[in-house]
Amino acid sequence: MSSEVKHVQINAIVPLSQRELLKERARQAELTISELINKMISSMVIDVSPGLPAQLKELNSWLGRINSNLNMLAHHANRHRAEADSELIRLHLVKISADVSELVSVASELKKTNRTRRKKAEVPS
Repeated sequence: MSSEVKHVQINAIVPLSQRELLKERARQAELTISELINKMISSMVIDVSPGLPAQLKELNSWLGRINSNLNMLAHHANRHRAEADSELIRLHLVKISADVSELVSVASELKKTNRTRRKKAEVPS
């Protein structure tokens, strides 16, 4: 069984400024671009926030429900005009306001938590 390492070529599309930065960092580290990328991949710490996409989907669903409730209230008010139950509409708006406040709080906490978990890659200098 051979322990030979098989190499493959990887092509990536990056902005010109990023390519120039990559060349400059490789030159400063006295490495080829391939060597620099290999070192970056080997030493990079990437935080994959577990469940983040699911949490974002839940927040998006929550926004959808709030939107639906607002549309139903608007439809009721427009359909019944003067006969619309203003007290009922007000109670629902208070509940929607509380939901929005809670949603903002959860989203802010999620953003803060995700920001503190993120770590930068160590680039050889």
